[in-house]
Amino acid sequence: MKNTKKYLKKIAAELMLASMMTVQVSTFALADTQTPVVEITDYGPIGASTTEDNSASLVPSGESAAAETTAADNSTTVTVTGTSMAAGSGTVSDTTTQTPAETTTAAGTSTADISASGTAVTSAAGTTSAGAATTNASSQNNEIISASTDSAANTAAVSASNGTSTTASTDSTTTGSTTLNGTNFFQTTSGNSFLQTTLTAHPEVNANFAILVDADSNLVVAEKNSESKMYPASMTKVMTLLVACEHITNLSDEVEITSDIVQYVNDNDASNCGFKAGEKVTVQDLLYGLILPSGADAALALVRYIAGSEEQFVNLMNQKAQELGISATTHYTNSTGLYNDNHYTTAKDMALVMKYAAANPYASAILSTRSYTTKPNNKRSTGLTFSNLFLKRIDSQSTGGTALMAKTGYVSKAGNCAVSCFTGASGKHYILVTGKTSGAWNVVYAHRDLYKTYGK
Repeated sequence: MKNTKKYLKKIAAELMLASMMTVQVSTFALADTQTPVVEITDYGPIGASTTEDNSASLVPSGESAAAETTAADNSTTVTVTGTSMAAGSGTVSDTTTQTPAETTTAAGTSTADISASGTAVTSAAGTTSAGAATTNASSQNNEIISASTDSAANTAAVSASNGTSTTASTDSTTTGSTTLNGTNFFQTTSGNSFLQTTLTAHPEVNANFAILVDADSNLVVAEKNSESKMYPASMTKVMTLLVACEHITNLSDEVEITSDIVQYVNDNDASNCGFKAGEKVTVQDLLYGLILPSGADAALALVRYIAGSEEQFVNLMNQKAQELGISATTHYTNSTGLYNDNHYTTAKDMALVMKYAAANPYASAILSTRSYTTKPNNKRSTGLTFSNLFLKRIDSQSTGGTALMAKTGYVSKAGNCAVSCFTGASGKHYILVTGKTSGAWNVVYAHRDLYKTYGK
């Protein structure tokens, strides 16, 4: 009997020892080989594998533009609370590593890197609104265009890792060597169409044509005659800018303002920068002059520089419309927006053109600038100062968010019109187009009211 009990105790001890060795091996296996797997979709990470120890999980929730890390015993949880993320960190008890997960959305690309030795840190470059700062944003994989020029210190763009741009709202100008630092407002444009749903609103608005789109999801939030033919007036210059920015190679090149350009401006009573015949203006100054004061003189000089003639440049504009899939409902006859019955678009098409312009690093920097001062040249000892009056005016209004970019237009057949980009309080991005309104301030009020009501 004694021998039997002794034998049973020996067997129990061996079983216990074997069990402890198994746990130890399992723990080492988890620590050395277990790697979290995150599934990436068009809408971002939707889940991750987890283990009992040393695991990381990615949990989508909500729509706000922030991210945070939380610490647990042996695990790190990264809570994704939107399509763009700010940086944060948390400490964990064991080393945790995760390969970068790159998430591409219509609004931009956010890269979450978790790598720690005792500390898990998330750093991401995502969407930021005007005046906001992005923590731990890197400047990798981002286009930056530099030029030596006198310019306004009012385009503060965050150099983000495949991220989106931040615009400033200051009016101060500086002289010296500066950088036209344009990062993409929208990193990608998923599809060439905005979708109406049963949730699309049809509000009363002081405009014959209007469309408000959620640019992150490509859904139409509100609309009024958005697919009807309209005249774009100087909103045309958004397409002029986009095509120009896709073809320029040197911002410092100088272009001479010829006497026929000045005469054309005078004959057509067109909006202009005030350039003189014989004045040599840099390409960068022409780009800002095209948008901020809506200069027809800047437009004509710029398109001749790029294509040799306005006619050839307009061909490029119509080719771009075909590329975007809107050539059936949008057609251009000039680069300035002067009235022509065969020069037309729709509010929906105009919103798409703005989305592509906002995704261009040159164009987004210019469209977001409040004030800009040109470089002195052969005809003037001090530069000209231009302002985007729409942005300055809407900055004074309560919209519930921040207007980022804008271009207005006016001819009698088109009335007052405008296209603008906006970031709501939630961090969502919107594009709004209104056409055929009476009064420049009424356009501002229309954008203010629609953003405040629908731009959450």
